[in-house]
Amino acid sequence: REAGARRLAAERSKRLAAAKSSTLQLGLNKLSRLEQRYDERAAAEEERFRQDGLRLLAIDRADEEQKQLRLEARRRQMRADMESFVAVRAFIESDQTRQRAAVEAEEAKSHDRIARECAHELSTVADRAKARAEAEARARQVHDSAAADAARKEQEKREAEVQRQQQRLISKCTHSRNGKSVFVGSFAKNKCLMCRVKLDPKTGLYVQM
Repeated sequence: REAGARRLAAERSKRLAAAKSSTLQLGLNKLSRLEQRYDERAAAEEERFRQDGLRLLAIDRADEEQKQLRLEARRRQMRADMESFVAVRAFIESDQTRQRAAVEAEEAKSHDRIARECAHELSTVADRAKARAEAEARARQVHDSAAADAARKEQEKREAEVQRQQQRLISKCTHSRNGKSVFVGSFAKNKCLMCRVKLDPKTGLYVQM
């Protein structure tokens, strides 16, 4: 009887040990699966963060490249406008020089012609003196009139060119709201740092900074 009891106790101990071992193994397996699932989720989350970072970096780089391209295009346009302005100014100055030379030559011819006509018509010394005085007065009048016309035309050309240049500087700016110029509208400003243009308080004109 005692031997049977010992056998039963031994078998029960074995069964308890086997049950504990099985339960422990199940717990370890479940813990391993949980750890694996956590690692997979962490890796996926890290990869998602990395991809998001790469996308944001690519967007920032593209925006910076576009900004640099726009700035370079604006610089090229400003250089082209300045070169065009210099060329126009040189042409106007050259044309004014030619016009002055032509006016002076025409005045000299008119003066000589008038003096010859008056001297030919009058025979006496007094008449010649009077005719000479009249010819000189007429020549001076012609000279003054021609000079005034030339000066007026020159001033008109200069003012027209300045007006065109001002209009270009104003309309070229697109840095206000809706791509409009900062120099127009009810909230117009006197300076645009992007265009490097400001209003000169002394002359009242927009100039390059």
